[in-house]
Amino acid sequence: MGYNLRRSGFKNKAIKTNCNLGHYHPSRSEAGYCLWLQARVQNKEIKDFKYIHNIELHIAGKVWRKWAVDFKVIENDGSFSYHESKGWSRSDDRFRMKLSAFRLEYPDIPVFVNKKQVTSKGWRRERPL
Repeated sequence: MGYNLRRSGFKNKAIKTNCNLGHYHPSRSEAGYCLWLQARVQNKEIKDFKYIHNIELHIAGKVWRKWAVDFKVIENDGSFSYHESKGWSRSDDRFRMKLSAFRLEYPDIPVFVNKKQVTSKGWRRERPL
C-alpha cells in the first residue's frame, strides 16, 4: 500500500506507520494523506509539502503553545495552507484552543482538517469551525 505498519507496546495505542517517503506517522490515515499529497506533487497540482511544521503561538507577546501542524502545503502560486489529518472528531478542546490562537495571530492563513473518509476525488477536506 505504500507504508509499513508497526505496533506500539501498548494494546490501546494506534498502529504506527512509515510512509514510503520515510516520514514517521502516528496513524495510517495520516500516512495515507501524506502519500496522497505526494501524488498531487507528482501530478503538479501543488508545488510541495512539508511534514510536521512547527508553529509558535503567542498570547500577550509570549509563547503560549507550540503546535506541530501535520502538513504545510505550498500551492503552485506560492501561497500556502496548513493541513491536519484527523481520524476523530475535531471537537477536541486542546485542538480548538490552538486553532483559535492560530487564527488570532495568523488570520490570513487557511487551516484545513482532513477527515479519514476518502472520496473518489481524494480526501474529504473541511475548514474547521
